[in-house]
Amino acid sequence: MSSDAAIPGILELLDPQGGGTAAVVGGGGKTSLMAVAAGDMTSRGSPGGRILVLSTTTRLQRPCPLPGTGLFANPTEPPDLPVNGNRAVLWVGMETADGSKWQGPDSEALMRFAGSQDSRSTLVVEADGSAGRPVKLTDFHEPVIPDATTTVVAVMGLSALGRPAGSGTIHRLKYWEERTGGSPGRAITGEQLYRLVLHPRGCFRGARKGMRRLLVLNQADTPDLVRHGENIARRVLDAGVGVETVVVTSFVQAPAIRSIIGR
Repeated sequence: MSSDAAIPGILELLDPQGGGTAAVVGGGGKTSLMAVAAGDMTSRGSPGGRILVLSTTTRLQRPCPLPGTGLFANPTEPPDLPVNGNRAVLWVGMETADGSKWQGPDSEALMRFAGSQDSRSTLVVEADGSAGRPVKLTDFHEPVIPDATTTVVAVMGLSALGRPAGSGTIHRLKYWEERTGGSPGRAITGEQLYRLVLHPRGCFRGARKGMRRLLVLNQADTPDLVRHGENIARRVLDAGVGVETVVVTSFVQAPAIRSIIGR
């Protein structure tokens, strides 16, 4: 891994130039990734008055707004960007009617905002649900990626490695064998996670032409899992499937970024 001084923050990886929209899909740390990005902005600030806006095209069970964020709760119109020094973080969303989850604005409002940003702002949208499982397989209607997305961020949880492929590790288990060659009940391998990245209905399902692809291998909470993640990363990059950067992370440790592997 590079020295800390050479390692960019999560926000810089999601949107290197500013003014972009990152759609976060998969399982094993999507909301945690957003929280880390918000924490980076809160603790480090951002030159040039950069603003981080967080929202979702699905529903979140985790308490929102995320710690350290402001709240814009109008579900039908995009927000006016705040001016708050160089540390502005905004959560766009509201509670569902029963108060059990949080949701973003309607799709048209979110699309308008995603398409009208300036270089100060980055919109990060949680665009998939995984019911808390480290690995997510998509159904036909998933994920919900805004058309204006510039980067699709696929998250996978390395904590699944070595555990049985079952309802506790994989969301939508019925597709596991078809897309990875693995069998329900058998231990999950790095080979199977690699195949899921490459499959046309795998991690980057819904990513359109021109959208940058960033793979985040999260839950690398031990040195062995970091090594497994780096091995998967190198194979993905060698496969030439449009992924230019893979980040190995642990969102329960500091630093969160354990390794960055790029072409």
